Amino acid sequence: MATVLNALYASGGVETSGTLRDVKVYRNNKLIKTIDLYDYITQGNIDQDIRLSNNDVLFVGPRLSSVTLSGKVKKSAIYELKPKESLKDLFKYSGGLPADASLNNVNISRIKPFKERDQELVFDRFLTTVNFASIQNSSKNEFQLTDGDQVRVQQILKKQRNEVSIQGNVQAPGTFALDMFQDLKTLITTGAKGLLPNTYLQKVDINKVDQQGNLSFKTYNLSSILSGNVTVSLEENDAIKIYSLQEIEGEQKVSISGFGVGNKTVFLRENRSLFDLIFESVSYDELEFQSKVLSTRLDLKRFDVASGLYNLTQFSLDDLNTLKTTYLQAKDQIVLYTKSVTQNLNPTVRVIGKVKNPGEFGLTNTMYLEDAILNAGGFLEIAEKGFVNVNRLDRNLEEGTYSKLTVSNIDIDYLLGLKKTPSNPFLLEKYDVISVIAPIRPNFQPMISVQGEVKFPGAVFLESDRIEISKIIDLVGGYTNNYNIESSFVEREGLKLYLNLEDGILDPNINLQSGDVLVIGSKLTSIKTTGAVLNPTVFNWEKGKRAKYYIRESGGKNKKIESVTVQRANGSSKKVSFFRNPKIYPGSVINVIEKPEKVKGDGNKFLDDFTRIFGLITGTLTTILLVTKL
Repeated sequence: MATVLNALYASGGVETSGTLRDVKVYRNNKLIKTIDLYDYITQGNIDQDIRLSNNDVLFVGPRLSSVTLSGKVKKSAIYELKPKESLKDLFKYSGGLPADASLNNVNISRIKPFKERDQELVFDRFLTTVNFASIQNSSKNEFQLTDGDQVRVQQILKKQRNEVSIQGNVQAPGTFALDMFQDLKTLITTGAKGLLPNTYLQKVDINKVDQQGNLSFKTYNLSSILSGNVTVSLEENDAIKIYSLQEIEGEQKVSISGFGVGNKTVFLRENRSLFDLIFESVSYDELEFQSKVLSTRLDLKRFDVASGLYNLTQFSLDDLNTLKTTYLQAKDQIVLYTKSVTQNLNPTVRVIGKVKNPGEFGLTNTMYLEDAILNAGGFLEIAEKGFVNVNRLDRNLEEGTYSKLTVSNIDIDYLLGLKKTPSNPFLLEKYDVISVIAPIRPNFQPMISVQGEVKFPGAVFLESDRIEISKIIDLVGGYTNNYNIESSFVEREGLKLYLNLEDGILDPNINLQSGDVLVIGSKLTSIKTTGAVLNPTVFNWEKGKRAKYYIRESGGKNKKIESVTVQRANGSSKKVSFFRNPKIYPGSVINVIEKPEKVKGDGNKFLDDFTRIFGLITGTLTTILLVTKL
C-alpha cells in the first residue's frame, strides 16, 4: 500500500501553492520518477503511480503556473499548465467544450512580462481574442498559455434559422418553424390557434431582421389578411405582433365608489346601465343600506375628451327609470353618498364612573338610563345604585354653558327585568353622559391599636370618624390601676401626636386615623435625670413631685449650666428655670445641659476689650461722683 498517491493522501494532500504536475520521487539520492497527477485527476490513470521503499523521498515543488478558465466551459477552475502547453491542453483538462461554446471568440487576458512593463502606463494586462476553431485541428500555431492567463469562452448566439414568432392577442403565442407556416394567415389561424376576443383588426405589425442584422418594419390590415384579400408571405426571423382593443383604445372600464361599496372598478359591458352597476356593487335592498344611503343624490362623472376633464351629472336613487336608461361609457365614475353628510347616523351615549365596562355605546330608540348601565356591564359593588348624574349637551355661547345636569333615580326592578318600564323613565338622547358615583371609602374599616395600661390591649375597629375615647377604652376593658393619663400619647407614622393633657383628662373627641397606636401611660414608668448633674439617676415616679426635686435627688447641677429641659412621655417638653419648676409625670426625662467652655481667640478679643474699657469708664464715673458729693 506504500505508493505515491497513498503517501500524498496520508500527508494531507498537496497545498494550493504546490505542484500537481511535477512530483519527484528520490531513492538513494537519485531521481527515479517524475509523476504528473493530472493523469490521475483528469483521466483516472494510475499507471505512473509506483510502490515506495524505505527511505524514499517525495518532493512536491512550487506550482508551475495558474491559468483561470471560465465562461461557457464544462468545468471552470484554476489549472496548472506546464511550459509550452496550449489552449488545446487546457480544454482537454477541463473535460472539453460544451456544444454551445463559441470557438471563434475565446478571450485571453494576459499579464505583461516584467521586462515589458512601463511605469508610465497603468495597464499591466492586455486582451487577446483567439479563433480556436482555426487551430484546434492543427499541430501548428497552437496558442501557448503562460502563468496568470485568464481564459474566458463565450457562448454562441441564440439566433436560429427557419424561425418566425407571433405575440399579442392570440390563443397560443410563441415561436414556429417557417417551413410549416409560410404565410401570415396560416400562422395566425393554425399555429397560434386563432385570435382572442377584443382583438384590434385594423392593424398587425411585422418586425423583420435580415442576415446582416438590419431591422425593418411593415404594417398590414389584419381584417384583410384574415379574409384572404391580402396574402403576406413570411421570412426567416419575422416577429408578428397582434394588438388588443385595450392596447389601442385603452381599457374599457368604469368605477363606482362611496357608501356601501368602497372603491370598485369593472370592465365595461355593452348596454350596462347605471342601475346595473349599482345593483351589482351594493346590497341594494338591504334595510341598513336603504336607511343610511343618501337616496336624493348620486353623481356620475363622465370624461370629456375635448377638455380632458370630467363632467358631473346628478341623479337620484329614487328615479329608477332614469337609472335603468342611462348607459355607461368608458371611464365613467359613479359616487354614492350617505346621509351622514348632514346628520349623525351612529348616535352614542357615554357611561362613566363605577360601572364594570365604562365607555361609549350606540343609542337606540326609547333607550332608558338603566339600558345604558346594562350596556356598560352593570354597577360595580361599591357604586351608588339609587341614582345617577346625567349631563345633557346644552351649548350656549352667550351664557357660556356646555351641558345641563340632571339627577335621576334608578329603577332596580326594571334593570333586573322585573318590569317592562321604569317607574321614573328617563329617555336618553345622543351625547348624553351618565356618571355613576360611589361614596368615599366605601369598603374601608379603620383600625387602631390600643397599648399600655388597659386591661386587654389590642386592635380596635373605629365605627365612625368621630368616636369618643371613653368608648375605645371600654372596648379594651378599661384602665388598669396603674394608668396615667398625662403620660399617654398617640403614635402616628412613627411620631408622637401631642395631646394636651395638663388637666389629667383625655380629650373625648380626638381625631384618630387608621393605623394610629393609642398608648395609655403607666405610673410604673421610671423618671430619668441625665446630663450635667452630679449623679444621673433613675427614680420611681412620685405623684406631685416637680423637676427640681429630682435634680436635687441626683446631687444637684454643675455650676455652668446652659439649660434644663423636661421631655415627657406624651411628646411634650418643658423648660426648667429660676421661675419654672414643671410637674413630672411617669416616663419623663430631665436633661441638664452644660454650658460649653469659651475658646479664647480673635472672636472674643472685642468682647474682652469692651469689658475692660467699660470697667474703666464705670470706675472713673464712680470716682467723680464721690468727689462731687464731698
